Amino acid sequence: MKNVFRTATVGMLSLPTIAALALPASASRVGSSETVSSGSGWMIVLIAAAVLALIAVLVVLLMKKGGASQSDQPIMIGKPKDKHHATLEAQGAFLGGKHYGIVTKAVIGRSSSADIHVNEPKVSGTHCQVTWENGALYLTDLGSTNGTVVAGTGTIPARMPVRLYPDSVFWIGEERCAFRVKMK
Repeated sequence: MKNVFRTATVGMLSLPTIAALALPASASRVGSSETVSSGSGWMIVLIAAAVLALIAVLVVLLMKKGGASQSDQPIMIGKPKDKHHATLEAQGAFLGGKHYGIVTKAVIGRSSSADIHVNEPKVSGTHCQVTWENGALYLTDLGSTNGTVVAGTGTIPARMPVRLYPDSVFWIGEERCAFRVKMK
């Protein structure tokens, strides 16, 4: 990506230089036997400007396409923030598809103090908790009103940790509020 940007920058800088060199050359030939219309120098400048604009648009598009989107970068929860053991991936449009890196534990709920804030009416203030312990990931419903469901298992009992595995899917409140587990 840096090479594309560097090449585009060199191209953008050289086009106006070429156009500037062409203008005096065309002006000096006007008095000679060659006739050059006065508009041809400006035509070169306009073409250079159009090419410059096209290169700028391409660079912006490449930077947007090539760069990592924010949703691909996990939001770290727990300490230390440099390493996480598992990632919760919000499914579909839920929470904008964000990823949450779990280091030790994360409380999920509607409360503003929750580590993963879910502003949905069927989600309790402190709905559930995901915990990394002894090399495994566990999900515990914290006594929520509408329950926590693990796909293939069903509604889990309150305050009883249930082990999660890679690609486990669970939802809170209602099915559209779902997370998929990714482990390193």
